[in-house]
Amino acid sequence: MKYLYIIAVLFIFSACSPSKKNRNTSAEDNAIDSLLVTYYCGDIESHKAIRCEKLERYQKLHQKNDYSGPPISTIDTFIVDSNVLPKIEKLLERNTYIADFEDDARMFVTIKHQGGKEDYLCISHKLSPVQHNETCVLDDDAEDCLCISQQLSPVKYNGKACSFDNELTFLLRYYSGYYDWFNSADLQWLEELQDTVFYKKALEQKKR
Repeated sequence: MKYLYIIAVLFIFSACSPSKKNRNTSAEDNAIDSLLVTYYCGDIESHKAIRCEKLERYQKLHQKNDYSGPPISTIDTFIVDSNVLPKIEKLLERNTYIADFEDDARMFVTIKHQGGKEDYLCISHKLSPVQHNETCVLDDDAEDCLCISQQLSPVKYNGKACSFDNELTFLLRYYSGYYDWFNSADLQWLEELQDTVFYKKALEQKKR
């Protein structure tokens, strides 16, 4: 009887505990499969701020082969490089919640996960860095954001104001060909290219 009791306990424990296979499946489902990137070409000026929802709407129309707008040229491209996606995935995990700000969208990214889930990232025109040295407290509306202390740039992540490392902005813009639409002088105004290493790579890309 004692042995039957032990077997029953072990059976219940194993049934309630997630298997290694399930954990691995979850990690695979959350891994990024591809990035669909839509952006305005070059250093455009607008008489009013462009909302993220507007650029998101254009991206969805383009997927239906509807290119009736906007009047200003936009580009759609995929990032599928298996060497780049894991870097972007790690950078997306390192973010912090910040106070909301008015967006002036120039790039909209649909993050497609292998399990079918989609996340959304909206990057504004010229980014102003923000420094977080204090401890952040998350609320229910900031469930997508983790608080850390580092030099970051503000973006909209799933509609919420968050800050990310400048490297994330650089990777998205570099591998989508965004910098090709700027002349060398205009590139100097982009916040992430204040890093001389990133700026040099952007210039080298334009020469190809």
